[in-house]
Amino acid sequence: RSTLFPYTTLFRSALAVITGADAHVQVGDDLLCDLRIGAGAIQEVTHILADRDGTWIWQGPDAIHPCDTFVDYFSAADSGFAREWSIYIQLISPFFRPGLPDSSSKCTAYLPTGSARFEEIEEALPAGLTMVRGSVDNGIDLNVEITRADATKGTALRLITDHLGFDIEQTIALGDSDNDIEALKVAGVGVAMGNATPGVKAVADMVTAPITQDGFARALHDLGLIG
Repeated sequence: RSTLFPYTTLFRSALAVITGADAHVQVGDDLLCDLRIGAGAIQEVTHILADRDGTWIWQGPDAIHPCDTFVDYFSAADSGFAREWSIYIQLISPFFRPGLPDSSSKCTAYLPTGSARFEEIEEALPAGLTMVRGSVDNGIDLNVEITRADATKGTALRLITDHLGFDIEQTIALGDSDNDIEALKVAGVGVAMGNATPGVKAVADMVTAPITQDGFARALHDLGLIG
């Protein structure tokens, strides 16, 4: 569906889609969950990030609102993103909108090393929001993802299995970032990629090879799903 968050569009052939840091869950034409951060909280979070010289992007099911420096930050030669993520920028740029949204699923932000500690930002967040270390890390700046506290991949996975009428023990969750932890906890089998964070590996039932070494395919093979 071209009117939805671009990941939904990119994976429109999938049976079920979880996007926007787990705040938007859809199975076919059935919308199971759409948890948005409201305008007031968006303004508060944006001020917190701006005061710390951050770069951010608000992502929702119908639009993406980057700050003025976002594209330049991702495109800079020394950002750690320039080559690997140029295609990503091309894919999402048609969904860009100016200013701040009235509501949004999540905020991804990058803060210069030394400008703020993770715990400091977490404590400053408005009530009802939570934060994890981000899944698109450049190895230079502090990368965080901010969502509603009730939006997790574990909750999303339960919504899908309940909707489709099968036991969550029949599911397999694969992940590498802290926002994947809740899904690995509730799934029948939780698989950590070889490049996963320590937190993901700690809750996983098994650890496969890194994604760059065909870890996804190896995990499916080891689980007997492919030959």
